[in-house]
Amino acid sequence: MAGGMGWKPRPTLAERAAAARESTQPIHGGAARPRHCWVREPPGHPGTWPGLLVERRRTDSGTWRGRVVFVVGRPDDAVLIDAWISFEHLTPL
Repeated sequence: MAGGMGWKPRPTLAERAAAARESTQPIHGGAARPRHCWVREPPGHPGTWPGLLVERRRTDSGTWRGRVVFVVGRPDDAVLIDAWISFEHLTPL
């Protein structure tokens, strides 16, 4: 082929599907993969904010908490928050 282009072996469809299944396995003992959610009335930030659940854990008392990344504020004055939030404040999309 011209310009040094050649054929390179690529993963089969079955191999790519298996890799995709592996990537949805739990990370850090928490969420299977990041999930979009609504963060309702998080402590210190009144309102409802779009967020991304990146990890979840069960507390010693048996309740669940999620590590959520979300932005609060107006576009010209926004703050990125990365916090552990009780599941009572989270709603999946």
